[in-house]
Amino acid sequence: MDESERLICQAALAEPRRALEAWQAWRTAHDPATASDMLGWAGGYITRNLRSLGTIDPYLDGIARHHWLSNSRKLVHATPFLGGLASRFALTMLKSFGLGSDPDAWRVRPVADIDFAIPRTQAESVVQELLTAGFRPHLDADWIELAARIMNQRGSWNMVRGGVDLDVHWRVFDHLDDRTNDRLLRQWSLPASTAYGAVRMLRPEATLCLMAIHNALQSGRGASGLFDIFGVVSRVDAAAAARLACETDSAEAVGTALHAIRDLGAATHPGVTGVLTALETARSTRRLRRPTPRDRLAGDVARAARHFTRRPLILAACDGGRHRPRLERVAIRLAGPLSNQSIVCPGSGRFEINPVHERRLGPGWHHRFPHDTWRWATMPAARLALMLPPNARATITVGLAGEAWRNHAFCQLGLFANGTLLATAGRDDTELVGMVTPSAAHGAIELSLRCIRRLAAPQRGILAPRNALLAPVESIVIDVKTRSHGCQPVANPHRIRAASSTSSRSIHSSAVWAWAIEPGPNTTLGTPAAAKMLAFVP
Repeated sequence: MDESERLICQAALAEPRRALEAWQAWRTAHDPATASDMLGWAGGYITRNLRSLGTIDPYLDGIARHHWLSNSRKLVHATPFLGGLASRFALTMLKSFGLGSDPDAWRVRPVADIDFAIPRTQAESVVQELLTAGFRPHLDADWIELAARIMNQRGSWNMVRGGVDLDVHWRVFDHLDDRTNDRLLRQWSLPASTAYGAVRMLRPEATLCLMAIHNALQSGRGASGLFDIFGVVSRVDAAAAARLACETDSAEAVGTALHAIRDLGAATHPGVTGVLTALETARSTRRLRRPTPRDRLAGDVARAARHFTRRPLILAACDGGRHRPRLERVAIRLAGPLSNQSIVCPGSGRFEINPVHERRLGPGWHHRFPHDTWRWATMPAARLALMLPPNARATITVGLAGEAWRNHAFCQLGLFANGTLLATAGRDDTELVGMVTPSAAHGAIELSLRCIRRLAAPQRGILAPRNALLAPVESIVIDVKTRSHGCQPVANPHRIRAASSTSSRSIHSSAVWAWAIEPGPNTTLGTPAAAKMLAFVP
């Protein structure tokens, strides 16, 4: 934060006389035409401070009028859709949208989107209704991505139609489980009557905790989140806010934000000092509740896996708790890959898979993040099934996003094929390279990425969802060589004996499958759009 931004923060957060001095100093030293984006977020709060002293600044009034017009237009366009949803579902207003029940609030700061929460049990119905109304999910996520990954791996997603941007939340506190979120949503919201129907409004104490969590997790926002927290802290019951912060494990985030606000000029603000004092009292007199994000993440993994596996019980046995490589090897040998879709490599060549856009990934992959050029593999294992020609040799190269991997790596990463370890990667590595031999490449190969040795302790509290992220994968390359391209077959004596026992079986009858070969967008040689296992004969 440079001196210009510090003066802007002081003008927004300090008591009125100090705020006036900071604003006059800023106007003397800086040209509004070259101001940072922070002024757009702080302008409404500065206006409030100056008006309390009877001072009117035309430039700041212009910012406030712009916010009011822009925000009002967004609400007018969104009202028909909100009215339809409010008549059928239990909507609770959140964040800036919740503050919008006060008409003057629309002058304070810009509203990027309209946030509301719904119970988890209504999430799919609400999203389906918005899709029917012509809304598009952010990043154009398809229904499988929405229902299987996004709704299990995060607490909200944006739905956009024209100039209407609705941020649908089914978990207000993303690190807590669905049942806890639904209970807190009922306890910490109040009925409200609006232009679009009867809804509920999040109480100031819950809004404070929610904004503090977002401020802690979204470091790129700078100080803009502090203005919203400052705007709501004067309306909270300090003891209730401290109690909820402890219950949601957000006490540290709330305290950090309020200390920053205090240091920027609000040292004597009664709301700030009151909540800080109540937090200290709560920490010393009661045991902090530790939510169980591990249970939430385990439930999310299980729900998401059902969409991407043919064998959910076997998958749970292989990936639940400790890794059981022997069980995985036997299960895949007898029943085929656990993933319900496979990528076919029909012959020799180089096949490049982009995990960001690939639709045939197996269980254990995270939804896309905006602006990322990689997709996260998740705990406990991320899987990808391949179909190779019989007796082919394949070299597997998994490319990692170097900087993201170095910043995140908490374990030694392992690349497995049918439960057998092929390669490992540490914090300083950028790829894993392993070879599947002809004896192993009897047709169906299931690759998996998993942690083989933890290097750091799991994160807790509001950061716990990050424990589910295993590694950022940028690319997967399969170099295939068949017998006609220099790959010599290696006979399996057990297969030979089995083949000699009956005339209907042969050495190559270990797998029977069919696939429809169509060019795919993410491979250099073209891969099938779908591959369906018809039978797998042990």
